[in-house]
Amino acid sequence: MTEHIGNTEASRTFNRIQELRNWNDFLLSSRACCSGDLDVVKSLADNAGLSPYIVACLGSQSARLRGYVESSNALHDKMRNAIDLVGESGPIDQKLPTDINRSDIP
Repeated sequence: MTEHIGNTEASRTFNRIQELRNWNDFLLSSRACCSGDLDVVKSLADNAGLSPYIVACLGSQSARLRGYVESSNALHDKMRNAIDLVGESGPIDQKLPTDINRSDIP
């Protein structure tokens, strides 16, 4: 009976870790999209001949995208910590590997 309970808890822990990893993957994908958009906006803003209004709008968009990228960096670190915490809080005899690629963000 104890073995069955441990397996159930290990299964729940594994599912939590997998869900957090999926969210982490989504976060990294979103960060890459925002970084790409930021490059495009910067390139457009450098284009001579745009009206001051358009340049101001691009500057505002650039600041917003830069904020998203910076926030995603902080959230990524928190996600890694949560994944590690969930993995370590599982049953002692059934620790699950929580190792994810630590070089995702420079």
